[in-house]
Amino acid sequence: MSLKKTLASLVLVGASVLGLAGNAKAEIIEGYSISNPGNPTQGSGYGIGPTQTFTIGATGNNNNFYLDKIKLKLHRLTTADASPAYVELIKATDKYLQKERLSIGFFNGNSLGPESTWVDISMESYTLKQGEQYRILLNAGRDGSIGMIYWEYGLSPGYPGGDASVVSLGNAFPNYVPLNGDFLFEVDGTPVPEPATLGLLALGGLGIISKRRKTN
Repeated sequence: MSLKKTLASLVLVGASVLGLAGNAKAEIIEGYSISNPGNPTQGSGYGIGPTQTFTIGATGNNNNFYLDKIKLKLHRLTTADASPAYVELIKATDKYLQKERLSIGFFNGNSLGPESTWVDISMESYTLKQGEQYRILLNAGRDGSIGMIYWEYGLSPGYPGGDASVVSLGNAFPNYVPLNGDFLFEVDGTPVPEPATLGLLALGGLGIISKRRKTN
């Protein structure tokens, strides 16, 4: 086989491998959805931000994942402007005023009604690492009203891989204040292919090309 044909075959194999890896199905990475009538809520707005930590592998598969979206169970009771409304992903150990933003996703907070509903929030691309703990932070509104958007949380049984808290979005109290419960959330993404898996796919692709050459 000439060098030109060999390179062309390798390009085909690479494209096939990337195509198969890109077709991985999205799955729920971590989540907590214990919803009961009368569940308490915590409002976001006027300098207050509810947060929830989660750990990769606590309830789902302990792999590396490409982050796709975050879902929160939210509602809105006031007519105060709830924009901009967005979710940040930060390291669980980062203090808010010294945080490193890993990903962000915006949504239309003014479209929420008085009944709690699951809101899908598309997030910026980020690779979640197996065994690592992260923090979801909800931000909402510019008006001087507390509780423009409410995030529902459950009390028992709790989520085993993290906890709920609130934090000042200014400097009133720089530390996270724990809450008795866990916010309802879901983190969705697709698994990152392992190097061994990619190698097997590449070998399989070369085998297919070799078989086609023999039959031609």
